Amino acid sequence: MSVPSIDLNTLLSTCVHALVVYPVLICGLMLVPVMTVWIFYLLTGWRNKAVHQAVYRALKAEYERQCEDQRLARMAEGKKQYELQLALHSVWEQVTSLSHAFHGTTPQIEADLWEISKLFGALMPALVLPECYRPFYVELMAIARGLTHLGTQIDSGRAEGEDLDFYQKWVEELWARFRLFELKNNNQQRRLQHRLSEIRALHTSLGKHYCLAMYNPAYQRFPGMLHIVELMLEESSVPAEQLSEHVTALMKQLSKLAVSFECERYGFLNGEDSFLNLLLKSCRVHSN
Repeated sequence: MSVPSIDLNTLLSTCVHALVVYPVLICGLMLVPVMTVWIFYLLTGWRNKAVHQAVYRALKAEYERQCEDQRLARMAEGKKQYELQLALHSVWEQVTSLSHAFHGTTPQIEADLWEISKLFGALMPALVLPECYRPFYVELMAIARGLTHLGTQIDSGRAEGEDLDFYQKWVEELWARFRLFELKNNNQQRRLQHRLSEIRALHTSLGKHYCLAMYNPAYQRFPGMLHIVELMLEESSVPAEQLSEHVTALMKQLSKLAVSFECERYGFLNGEDSFLNLLLKSCRVHSN
């Protein structure tokens, strides 16, 4: 049996191949798990970074949204508060105008008088409140004291919507009642002035018609009573509706004087053409 011959070159190349290729293969096989783990950690890091960035962007967007909501809420609250303060200032202006109206003037007239007084160095004329307007003025002062608790200036206003609406309606209702009272009172004052003028004329005619009337104490006191009523009407000491009772009493007093003079002169009431009948007709006209 023959022994095959071995080629040394082939053997040498085989050994070299085994010494070079096998370690490379072994190292490659060992690097596969390492590379796999490294790639896994690398992908995990990228994923975590992406998640962190997404969470950061979401939190930042939420924070910005909350900041914007808070800013808008503060703006809305500030606007609401400013509107309430302006409304409070408007109510104070109405109170001031109403106070001047009670004294028969306006804020503009008072401002002009103030400028004139500063120009000439004179004192401001004092405001005079008619007594018939005093109940309205007392009610207005009650409103002013209530408004003082809500603030007197725009920057110090502490008004609440419900409180402000309450005082606003109160002032408007007081304005309406005062205007109605003023209109009725002025009309009644004009009628009473006309009646007082007629009463004074009748009193003068009574003195001319009866020669002894000038010596009668009641006739002499009558001009004083008439002057007091005229003064009360001029100064508006009492409402004209209440003052009409005094005017009616004056007319009755004048009628009694005429009756007494008629009886003293004739011993009885004279006919249709007597001064007393003319006076009684005048009384009936005024009563109607």
